[in-house]
Amino acid sequence: MIFILIINIKFKDKEDMEYFINNFLILQKYCLDKEKDFLLQYEYAISDKNKNKIIIIEKYKNKDAYLNIHRKSKQFLNFKENIKNLNLIIDGESFTI
Repeated sequence: MIFILIINIKFKDKEDMEYFINNFLILQKYCLDKEKDFLLQYEYAISDKNKNKIIIIEKYKNKDAYLNIHRKSKQFLNFKENIKNLNLIIDGESFTI
């Protein structure tokens, strides 16, 4: 079953958001190149209403690929480490098709 994550992130300031996006783009490049066997979509968009809010959309062939490959990758763990001190609020939800 297709596994989808929709993650809303609100930042306290623009600098934190820019730092997050720059780090996300590095991770995105890796994921789209190295995880293409199971990754179907991996992108972000900035809200039209709130310029300090983004959404991340992730789509995988299955939940196992997300949990046991993507989330355990060195690149994802580095990304998490790089953003851990940012002032942000994360609200996410997962879906299956």
